[in-house]
Amino acid sequence: MQDTNKRDYLQAIADRIVLSPGDPPNWGSLGLVPASFGLSDSHSQQSFDLDADKVSRLSTLNAYELTYSQIVRATRLNKIAFGISIDPILSIHVEPLSNVTETDSTTYTFIIQVAKDSRPMASNLHFYIVAPNYLDNATANTSSDGVANISLQIPNSSRGQALLVVFARANFDARMTALETYSFAHLSSEPLPNLTFLKLSPLNYSLNVTANSPDARFSDGYAFSYSYQSNLTATSNSTLEVPNLVENSPIALVAQGFNGTTSFTEWTTFPQLPQEKGADFADSEVNVFQYIVTIRGTFYKLKISLGDLPK
Repeated sequence: MQDTNKRDYLQAIADRIVLSPGDPPNWGSLGLVPASFGLSDSHSQQSFDLDADKVSRLSTLNAYELTYSQIVRATRLNKIAFGISIDPILSIHVEPLSNVTETDSTTYTFIIQVAKDSRPMASNLHFYIVAPNYLDNATANTSSDGVANISLQIPNSSRGQALLVVFARANFDARMTALETYSFAHLSSEPLPNLTFLKLSPLNYSLNVTANSPDARFSDGYAFSYSYQSNLTATSNSTLEVPNLVENSPIALVAQGFNGTTSFTEWTTFPQLPQEKGADFADSEVNVFQYIVTIRGTFYKLKISLGDLPK
């Protein structure tokens, strides 16, 4: 009975995090530290529908990040260890297969694999290619074993870092939509790790852009969802307006620029996922509560981990 009561008590804590918007209800988009921590979208009429801003602010990549200590205080856990992870329902693996350079362009071929819980998933694909002064997109379908070979061409005049953005959507449910990115060199040296030159922080359908290098400067920005693409327009020297692409899809936010004379392409996602945050439960008791939630109409796997109750 004692174990049952403990489990029920911890379950109530986890449920409150998922089902409550917190206080104030719009703390995510306002950039505030909440007095009470909850991830639910206060504008939604559905349960288990999370706010994309609140989720993004759990990311260490976000300038408005909510720290672990701030979460613990707002959740009033009273010495109970806390952890949270959020992952897409679908996983996408991108593997380069070949590239052939001709007189005017280079053709790149990739293998795309889509799975759900490690099982192949037949899916519809929409992919975008971004390179210096070049932007294109195309669609494809995987086979029943979740695999597709895609080919794309980039003009040889567009030398520099290229970015492939792949969206996959399950054939039977648009809420099963995920994205993956793959960066590669197009007739140039290998690109540096993502976010070397810029810090990209989405909040309330704005993208805050901060230079990590004194020579880094932003030039162009794009937003991509499964079905739509749009340019990002500047509202200030450091902020870009993110269009609310209304569909069941995460959004890829891509920023191009120059560090001195070297071009770069960097990116983030809205919401900023996948992510894992919280305590290290190695060699300690942990109680795990799992949920299927929606964010921007898309399914994700949410796991909340809580330590044992204090003695």
